[in-house]
Amino acid sequence: MALVSVVEFVGLASGSGQKAGVVQLPPVASQSLTFSATPGLSAAFNTATRIIRVQSDTNGFVAVGLAPVAAVTDLPIAAGVTEYFGVSPGHKISVRSA
Repeated sequence: MALVSVVEFVGLASGSGQKAGVVQLPPVASQSLTFSATPGLSAAFNTATRIIRVQSDTNGFVAVGLAPVAAVTDLPIAAGVTEYFGVSPGHKISVRSA
């Protein structure tokens, strides 16, 4: 089984009245999902979540939405690479192996 880490953030950090290019700490939630050729599905994102950080130990594909099911035609992610995505509260992420 492959593993993906999903960390949820409220948004970008503010600096001198402008948005900085980094997420605001602390995170509001975090989840770990296992997946294979059968997609894994997260719990719904926190009501304050606007950005997620995703890192997988295996190449795969991700889909985000109210009831997503990741397929090989969805957004690819590479093993060991950290990705950030803007999301809507209450949505979920689905991940499957490549």
